[in-house]
Amino acid sequence: MEHQEELRAHWKSILFEGILFVILGVLALSVPAAFAIAFELVIGWLFLIGGTIQLYRSIQSNKAPGFWWSILSALLAMVFGILLVFHPLQGLVALTAIIAAYFLVEGVVKIFFAISVQNFANWGWLLLSGILSIVIALIVFSGWPYSAMWFIGILMGVYLIINGIAFIMIATRAHQLEK
Repeated sequence: MEHQEELRAHWKSILFEGILFVILGVLALSVPAAFAIAFELVIGWLFLIGGTIQLYRSIQSNKAPGFWWSILSALLAMVFGILLVFHPLQGLVALTAIIAAYFLVEGVVKIFFAISVQNFANWGWLLLSGILSIVIALIVFSGWPYSAMWFIGILMGVYLIINGIAFIMIATRAHQLEK
């Protein structure tokens, strides 16, 4: 009951968050290339900043075991970050290929998992999920590298809209709860 009261007390901010996610999702779907590049740049900066912090920490603790491995790891993160930040289109193409490869492998795994649980109710949803993951990967690979300009942006847009709808539904239900 305590959690329900907390949700009820903050239903307006949850609703606002949900609406904001839906708006951002619609924007991502309307200009997927811009959102894809923004996503890629954020990832690049995270690697660059994280690698720099790791390098600084590693240098400070130069007597620690694994010092040189830590330095190498930091430098790799920094180089990867620099490449993504200063070559965003190439980085976007690479990230798209990695995500599409993940969808392909994940789809195959889901199909085998679905087959292994086919005696359970609703196992077909898992099978369908696996098939759709493979189809998405094949669509992306068939248009690659040009698919990089829309795939991540559309993926983000769909994610944001689904997330936003979930928050709106929670806020609506929380508002309806009685004290």
